Amino acid sequence: MGCHLCRPYARPRYVSRADVLFLIRTDGMTEAMPRRPTNGRNHPRTPVNLVYRTIQATGGPTATVRAVGVSMPTLKRWRAAGVVSDARGVLVWAAVLHPGAPAAQLRLARRLAGLPAAPRGR
Repeated sequence: MGCHLCRPYARPRYVSRADVLFLIRTDGMTEAMPRRPTNGRNHPRTPVNLVYRTIQATGGPTATVRAVGVSMPTLKRWRAAGVVSDARGVLVWAAVLHPGAPAAQLRLARRLAGLPAAPRGR
């Protein structure tokens, strides 16, 4: 059976010396795990998958497949990659989400394609 102090429910025992009172832990635990350091900025650690968010904004995968006119495996491939590799799909999808707003369509289309939202000025 072993020592009665090796059991997980054993209480810590107090050992006194002439000058110091010790607390000896007998449950095998030392200290708590240190906290993970922050990244120093207020940014998420992993970037947001814009394709996944856009699928949800369109109404889910089935609604997106119907609206954009692609197959479910293609949509899953785009979601896994995080970018849309088809130019026609990018433009159609942006038009579905932002009808009548060409500036918003262009911004979304560029982001879905993996480009910055606005072209860099010179």
